[in-house]
Amino acid sequence: MVRLLVFGMGSYTGGGVVNYIMNQVRAFDKTRIHVDFIYHYKSGRIAYEEEITSSGSKVFYLPERRDWKAFCREHYGEYDVIIFHTSNPIFLPLMLLRKKSGIKTIIIHSHCASYSMPWYMTMFTPLTGFYLKQKMHYLKVRKWAVSEPAGHFMFKKGDDFELVLNSVDVNHYKFDSEERLRIRKELGVNDDTIAVGMVGRVDPIKNIPFGLRAF
Repeated sequence: MVRLLVFGMGSYTGGGVVNYIMNQVRAFDKTRIHVDFIYHYKSGRIAYEEEITSSGSKVFYLPERRDWKAFCREHYGEYDVIIFHTSNPIFLPLMLLRKKSGIKTIIIHSHCASYSMPWYMTMFTPLTGFYLKQKMHYLKVRKWAVSEPAGHFMFKKGDDFELVLNSVDVNHYKFDSEERLRIRKELGVNDDTIAVGMVGRVDPIKNIPFGLRAF
């Protein structure tokens, strides 16, 4: 059995990466893959905690570097793979894990094609981005990306990366006439009106003005 650690879960159940991870984990063959999770934020609790723990997975809360060091000591050699689902690798303890954890495979999965952070932090990104790309290159981590732009954004020029595309259960989105009527009634939209919706938080990185112009 493959023992897998997953990093990237937040506390917000509506987040895109969070739901990507959960959709993926729910589809795993549990007889072949055991999954545990790392939550790295200093506040809050991991999203879907009850579902995660009830399925037999553990959640490790590692907000500080010393917590990662303790984890490496206590669980040395227990895990085969760790996947970092991330939009920005600044805080990833890659060197520590490579040397101290006994984990054979480290995967960086890039989910974004630009920095998702306040503008005042982007002043330092050219320098930190260059350093982190060099670090990932020489540590020889495996590189995944949800798109070509996401891969070129995250990894050093010339580095190979694998495209691991986002996926959904299409059966969940099959047309449902009853659901259509319910939603229209809830929103006060009559049957003759063309309604177009967008799923995503109100945030510059979602590029809502472009969506409005396009429609």
